Order: sequence, then structure tokens, then C-alpha cells
Amino acid sequence: MVSESKLLSHYGLQRHPFTDRTAEKTELASEAVYVHADLKGFKPNSRTYLFFGKRGSGKTTIRMQMEKAYEKYNDEAVKSPDEERKPFFMVN
Repeated sequence: MVSESKLLSHYGLQRHPFTDRTAEKTELASEAVYVHADLKGFKPNSRTYLFFGKRGSGKTTIRMQMEKAYEKYNDEAVKSPDEERKPFFMVN
């Protein structure tokens, strides 16, 4: 059996990620709080996403990860000489 401290360090965490009750209040990076295979390699696009789930299921963390991806894309789009690359408008 692996100790909790070894398990946390294996995932690059300093403390238990669910100590804080909500994702907005945590001081951990959103990438460290929730790892979801479907978000790896996520590319911003023009689709609309709606998330439903029980409290604590990771909805806010997914939104926070997506926001970071869109912010990064928008920063690059604004600096890009490519006229086809437009920034996205985000609402949460």
C-alpha cells in the first residue's frame, strides 16, 4: 500500500487536493486539482459547453482549465499576423 504523501508527490501535489471545498478557493493550480483525459490536448473552439454534475464532481475545475486554455489562445490570436485566427468571447 502506498502512503498518502507518496501518492500526492507522485502527482506533483504538496497537499490533498480536496482539502478546499470549492475549486475557486483552492490555492492549487487547476491542472493539479483535476486530471481528466478528455481535457488533455483540449483546443479552444466555437462550441458551447454545458456541464452538469453533483457538487464536488469537478465542474468548476473543468471550467477553470478551459478558461486558461481560451485565455492562452486569445493572447496568441491577438499577437498573430494570421487574419483568420480570431479571439473567442468567454462567458461563465
